[in-house]
Amino acid sequence: WDWDRGFECTQFFEGHSHYVMQVKFNPKDTNTFASASLDRSIKVWGLGSAVPHYTLEGHERGVNCVDYYPSGDKPCILSGADDCIVKIWDIRCWPTVPNT
Repeated sequence: WDWDRGFECTQFFEGHSHYVMQVKFNPKDTNTFASASLDRSIKVWGLGSAVPHYTLEGHERGVNCVDYYPSGDKPCILSGADDCIVKIWDIRCWPTVPNT
C-alpha cells in the first residue's frame, strides 16, 4: 500500500492455492517475507517480485503460522501446521535458484 497515493495497492503476491494464514517479514532482510498457507506450503517472497523465491513443502496439513528465528549462526524459519507438527527449516539448505 502506498501512503502517498491514498493507500493505493501497489503490488500483489499470488501463488498459494488456499487461504494465507500468516505473513512474517525477515528481521535480517526486510525486503523478504514468508507466508504460511492452508495449501500446506510456506512461500518466501521478495518485495518487487511477483513470484516467490522459494516454496517450502513438507507439512501434511495446512500451515497456520510461520516465523523467523534470527540466530546469527543458524538462520531458520519455523512453521506450525494442522498436522500437529512444528518444522524448522534451515535457510542455508535452500537452493540458490529461485522458483520459476
